[in-house]
Amino acid sequence: MGQTYDKARTFAATHKKMLIAIVSAVLGVLFVLSILLSIFADGEFSSDDADTGTKGIIRLNDTTYNTSYFAGDKCSFDKENASITLGAKDNVLDKVVRVDDLPAPEYGFMVNGQGDIIYEPDQITMTQDVKTIDVVSKVYPDVRETIDVSVYGALDADKLTDTVKIEAEDADLYYDGKLLTQEEKAAQPNTESPFLANVGNPGTGYDPELLSGGNCLRNFQKNDMRVDFMIASSENATVELTISVCMRTSAQTFGSCYAFELNGQTVTAADNINVPKGRGYFTPYDIKIDIELVRGINTLSFSSGNSIGKNNPFNFDAISVTADRAIIAGMDAVGAVSYTHLRAHETLSDL
Repeated sequence: MGQTYDKARTFAATHKKMLIAIVSAVLGVLFVLSILLSIFADGEFSSDDADTGTKGIIRLNDTTYNTSYFAGDKCSFDKENASITLGAKDNVLDKVVRVDDLPAPEYGFMVNGQGDIIYEPDQITMTQDVKTIDVVSKVYPDVRETIDVSVYGALDADKLTDTVKIEAEDADLYYDGKLLTQEEKAAQPNTESPFLANVGNPGTGYDPELLSGGNCLRNFQKNDMRVDFMIASSENATVELTISVCMRTSAQTFGSCYAFELNGQTVTAADNINVPKGRGYFTPYDIKIDIELVRGINTLSFSSGNSIGKNNPFNFDAISVTADRAIIAGMDAVGAVSYTHLRAHETLSDL
């Protein structure tokens, strides 16, 4: 067996260039097959509907665009620096066409999946009727990728400030994916030890005057929990975020208790910050990091629970966001949302 292994290793070393070429060819074939699979799978393409349109996929590889807008904003999509892959079954050429880096003039946008292709994003004015922006191939207009967008009412400039503080007890709290009401926060998972700290119950053993707002969220334990805070910003900006949590009876890092996402993107800047040991479970401790807000509505999400390996997290007191000028506000400064991102879209990376 040792001789067989030595022969195989010698062969691989001797024919390295040939093997690399073979592997590269196989990978290329597999990519084309993945496109074909997406086209023909589940009866999506057959002889009966061959003339109804081109089947294919657009993949947004490395693109920068907004999904949150205020009414009256222009659509924001960086075509100059975007990287987009196109895969399509060309009915005329009767072959799969693949373009790894689709040139900017070769694609545009459709509003709500209909109408003419618009090639410059800033020609689209976002109103509360806009629910989706489709990235559309110029040559194959049936091939597109949909971006769900949220369009809010106009931002009240008079309410803009440089500091916004939100108490955790006023934030959106999700338990196993379900948004809880204020009444449910005070009763689940049980009335004796609910998620919302009971300041009137001496059995909790803490001084509410120590807590911001006199309250906090607690008792998450192994339950799958998520706390969402929403901040409006009138422009893209770097701001200071203060996360106020409560010390526990042993020191722990923030990342061992919570996973932090900003607008759906993981933020690790606070992960290794140590929260020292406290005398109980209700003494606040402030963590400060810089984050990047975008123009629109920014969602700061803190998750814990058994499903992500972050059990028994710190009690959560509040967050505070500070900018160097009056550009941010709470949701009371924003009109109603017309649409919320709810669905995921298949891309080439899913194949």
